[in-house]
Amino acid sequence: MLRKDRRGTATAILLGLALVLVMAASVDAATYLPLSDRDLAARAPVVVRAVVQQSSVRVEDVDGKALPFTLVTVKPTEFLKGSGDPESMRVRLPGGRVGDKSWWIPGTPVMVPGSEVLLFLESRSAPSDAYDLVEFALGHFAILRDEMGRRFAFRPAFEPAEDLYLGLLAPGPGAMVHKRAAFLREADSLFASLRAPAKDATAKDIVLAAPTGNLVGRPVDGHSGMHPKWVNVNGTEPGTLFKWFWPTDSPNGVVSTSGTQSLLSDGTDGTADVAAMVAQWHGVAAADVRYTSGSGGNVIVSLDVPSVSSGWSAPLACDAGGVVGLGGPGLSSFEGSFKGDSDYYAPDSGNVWVRARTGSAGCYSSTAFKNTVLHELGHTLGLGHPDQAASIHSTACPFATCTAVMRSSLTGATTPQGDDIAGIQWYYGTGVAACTYAISPVDLSNVAAGGATPSITIITAGTCALPTMSYQPWVAIGGIVRSSGSSTVQLQIASNAGSPPRATSLLIADRLFLVTQLGP
Repeated sequence: MLRKDRRGTATAILLGLALVLVMAASVDAATYLPLSDRDLAARAPVVVRAVVQQSSVRVEDVDGKALPFTLVTVKPTEFLKGSGDPESMRVRLPGGRVGDKSWWIPGTPVMVPGSEVLLFLESRSAPSDAYDLVEFALGHFAILRDEMGRRFAFRPAFEPAEDLYLGLLAPGPGAMVHKRAAFLREADSLFASLRAPAKDATAKDIVLAAPTGNLVGRPVDGHSGMHPKWVNVNGTEPGTLFKWFWPTDSPNGVVSTSGTQSLLSDGTDGTADVAAMVAQWHGVAAADVRYTSGSGGNVIVSLDVPSVSSGWSAPLACDAGGVVGLGGPGLSSFEGSFKGDSDYYAPDSGNVWVRARTGSAGCYSSTAFKNTVLHELGHTLGLGHPDQAASIHSTACPFATCTAVMRSSLTGATTPQGDDIAGIQWYYGTGVAACTYAISPVDLSNVAAGGATPSITIITAGTCALPTMSYQPWVAIGGIVRSSGSSTVQLQIASNAGSPPRATSLLIADRLFLVTQLGP
């Protein structure tokens, strides 16, 4: 519901239950599954507003490996839930640099001294002198002010539209109109909503509003509002960057699984799917990705993981939201420059963790599982989240239309998309021409309510892959006819007998294809 507040700014009051029902059908294809702010708070023993003071790095033993962790010291200003030291608390984040060694988990929040934050915390690490974020980057909000002095809250690890989607406050990609793409949570309404349960008060609505002018106090974390096709694990160029240096200074990557994944919808244990996702990265055209499947490997994919340090503390129900996978390079040694960018580190190992799920047999979508594995393996190769930072080597790829496998909330594709391929070819390319696609028409607008069977023409080389996928049952992929240089995708759009105008996106080749249909 839209209204004008007393400042004359257009705002939206969100009713949580209705949004949960609307979004329920679209949350399966994500590394981060959408989770409401109130449900996130319910999982967090401590919810605190604070000001970041300083950070330091220490080395901890993780499964027999000495890995650096960053400890961020914050000064609490208000405990919205739970309690802690009112003068100083420490938050433990995976990653850091010690000497000529570096380690990083993609998507790890960055907290800048002097910035105001809202943190959802639990104490689960050993040693227990620091807190961990609940549900990883979902548990970190930055608090900013607009030119009118109004405070806003958003998660810097995601662009604003995706942040609202992950909080069940806005539609996902392919929605009819992204009117709230420039909206953020009004911080005071978020704080009031989070205080209410502790006071046994009626839950408050979270208000969305468009900031006036520039935001003041935005964290310097690489999130500049320009969203790239691809970006390195650790941010933008120049900086601490990661890639395998084949064939000279890095060993070949041999990917092995540890354990099996339960509850998959296709009835398998997930190990064959892991091998298939390895083959997808290995098979990127015009690139030399030296990843193969085998035993005793140096890249370990751990399945059905109930808890992982700084990631999650318990299995996730199949119908719940949160983080479902983590991954990245292992401890890496300083290598030098690459294609003019400095401070590259070369890994010799990697790790992927896939969260354990709970529920009935078959409740975990095998497509979502493959998405997660492909995404996290991409991190071990050096690819970061395209919605988190701005690469100087690529162009814009906004949340609403970007099809990248490496986006924080995934599109449903189980093959690398154009953006991912561009990143792989930048790091590991052989100089052979890449696949390109020309699509006509570029979208389908205002399809008649009675339905239609339109065709889409795609011009590309006959050797190029042609992935397609529909995300809503009222649009089906009727068939694909391939010929030299030109292919046709036939759609079957069902009649819209009693619904208002509706919209969805299809995966067609290397992009999302928008379809809108009129109501009766």
